[in-house]
Amino acid sequence: DAAGYSKQFPALIRHWRKNLNQENLTFLYVQIVDNSTVSTASDPNRPCSVSELCNAQNAALALPRTAMVGTLGLALPGIGHSKFKKPIGDRLAQAALVINYGRDIPNYASPTFDSLKIDGDKLIAKFKHADGGLVAKGPNGDKVTGFTIAGPDGKFAVADAKIDNDSVILTSPTI
Repeated sequence: DAAGYSKQFPALIRHWRKNLNQENLTFLYVQIVDNSTVSTASDPNRPCSVSELCNAQNAALALPRTAMVGTLGLALPGIGHSKFKKPIGDRLAQAALVINYGRDIPNYASPTFDSLKIDGDKLIAKFKHADGGLVAKGPNGDKVTGFTIAGPDGKFAVADAKIDNDSVILTSPTI
């Protein structure tokens, strides 16, 4: 239940901090691996609970001294957990160095959605923590996949996506 998770997970962190009497306790957590892009692409109007849950994890980032380590690019289709543990551990270590010790590590956090702008027939999704620009790496090479968009009718379509620095430009011939 993604809606419940977005409330329960931050409440859990606040509860632990209170019960441990450590209001500034750092919480670092790993994004749930979203390997659902194949099924989403085959039917973009089908709800995807894993994607929704990944998105719900962002709610805890509103709390101070929290960081979520992204797993995008570290998952293989059809596998529920990433087998690439070292990069995840490295990302957790970088987050700890920044949050706990004030180290200056650019892009220690995974790119996170920031804003959406409509420009004619394009949607421009801007991301924070993308200094130096976004990069696509994965089973499809440098092809950007996994985005869907909807028109005024609320029906979703797989989007054509192109990286432009810290943004992804989304279009669809059907919308």
